[in-house]
Amino acid sequence: MRFLVGDYATFSTERCPCGRTHVRAVGSFAGRADDLINLRGIKMFPVQIEEAVRALPGTGDEFEIVLSSDDGGLDVMTVRCEHADHATSGADLRRRLEDEIRARCEVRATADVLAPGTLPKTEFKAQRVKDLRRKA
Repeated sequence: MRFLVGDYATFSTERCPCGRTHVRAVGSFAGRADDLINLRGIKMFPVQIEEAVRALPGTGDEFEIVLSSDDGGLDVMTVRCEHADHATSGADLRRRLEDEIRARCEVRATADVLAPGTLPKTEFKAQRVKDLRRKA
């Protein structure tokens, strides 16, 4: 596997069970430096949000992360995902997703659970993050 400048991964210098002693990547690729989200001093990658969304059984393929500023100038994050049970269990699903994001990313976010087919389908590389924050 080849890592480029700006890729984030976890490395280990421990001896491999096969006996090799070279440095190796552990786990999976964490993200790219240019994908890093900085929200109120908390740094996270979109893949962490995706893991939170995928931890909720029954979510659809599409989701998006919307970063914006509230009336007081505070940066806020809303995660929008699709779920078949949005009408009957929407409030419970929203709470569970918000709790999952907080546990994985240590930041409070608002979740919107939408009907399947609400979000646009991605064709090539998904643009999951919409940054609408006011620039200083």
